[in-house]
Amino acid sequence: MDKRLQKIVDKHFDDYEKWTTTINTYVRDQCSKGEISQDEAIKQIYAVVNILAELTKACISYGNFKDTFEYDKFYQHYYGPELIINSDKTKTVYYIGLDNKGLYIRTYLKHNFSLKNMDDKFWILLLSLYNYGQFELRENEHFGKEIRKKYPELFNNQKGVVFRMFRMYFVSLLFEDVKIKAEQR
Repeated sequence: MDKRLQKIVDKHFDDYEKWTTTINTYVRDQCSKGEISQDEAIKQIYAVVNILAELTKACISYGNFKDTFEYDKFYQHYYGPELIINSDKTKTVYYIGLDNKGLYIRTYLKHNFSLKNMDDKFWILLLSLYNYGQFELRENEHFGKEIRKKYPELFNNQKGVVFRMFRMYFVSLLFEDVKIKAEQR
């Protein structure tokens, strides 16, 4: 572990037990269905959101990003709260929250054309996420039958995250090319 990360971990060392207890209490009480008051339930939600904000602040400080982030909004879904993190520079939205599997972080690859600009360190770090639990890529992009029919070998593999990200990038280029040609007609 590098020194900057160790410093952040040490800074929050005394918070871990409180955070874990607060989150576990929230999850337990959510499963108890009605045994706590509405005021207490709301208080627990905000306590968990504050923990998510602290985790976000720690991640941002470690990342040393040339960006500013706003994370003063959250969404309460069925399993728990989800903190909404907006990037000022990239206009990307990140989410950190609780669901039925535990704590998660997610975002969308809105600008897959930027994948070509990523260096090897990015890809190494991306793949290292497998070391920290469940890492998955959910594809929201659906390409038309015309593209799938023209390039079937690209759509026969659903396993590799890196391959699927490359596929998003390259097929998007093809899709844009088809769209531009259609507009020129």
